[in-house]
Amino acid sequence: MKKVLLIVLVSILSWQTASAQAHANFNVDSLEYIMPNFSIGTVLFYNGERSQALLNINTFDNAVRFIDEKKDTLIVKNEEEIKAVYIKNRYFAKWQKKYVELLNPTNDTSVGIHRYINAIAKKNVVGAYGMASETASVSSLSHISDMGNTYKLKKGGAFDLSYHEVFYICKGSKIYPANTRNFQKVYPKLKEKISVFVKENDIDFSNLESIKILYDYCIKNQ
Repeated sequence: MKKVLLIVLVSILSWQTASAQAHANFNVDSLEYIMPNFSIGTVLFYNGERSQALLNINTFDNAVRFIDEKKDTLIVKNEEEIKAVYIKNRYFAKWQKKYVELLNPTNDTSVGIHRYINAIAKKNVVGAYGMASETASVSSLSHISDMGNTYKLKKGGAFDLSYHEVFYICKGSKIYPANTRNFQKVYPKLKEKISVFVKENDIDFSNLESIKILYDYCIKNQ
């Protein structure tokens, strides 16, 4: 597998959708990666090739990391060629440069979730990241640790961090933001019933458990 050392926080995700859920209190160290530990996994490329290594997915830059034989933590060089990642029986589909985990897939459909940490530079921090001020401050750092190195920020400076989860409804290779219209697109025979069910059950598309209630209803009635 080709590889190259990561230039810290190459790009920060700055988009959001109606189904984004921000978490006010979170542990940065525990959420820096999607998996709690690097684990044996497989990277599947669009050309059909596969590569196995100790893998994880970083929530700051949404990039796949792996640990090589020298115990160095590296980033996959040909990131744009990745189709999907399997880690410990968890499946992450690559979609629009984001990794969407498919949760409890049934037949060819599934609820999906994308997790990311958004970082916003404070005024007295060197503006090297191009942050977007889309959310409120929920946590601060005076340094960022990655790849075994500590990157100190400007004296007295910090980043405001916010952890987000964005939810999707997936069918086959198609992934859509979770909302009423897209559930109807995935389950066209239930179009009218979905509208009624969403209203009667106050389905909240920013809440995973609420989305699962709608998903289970569609699976049982499709």
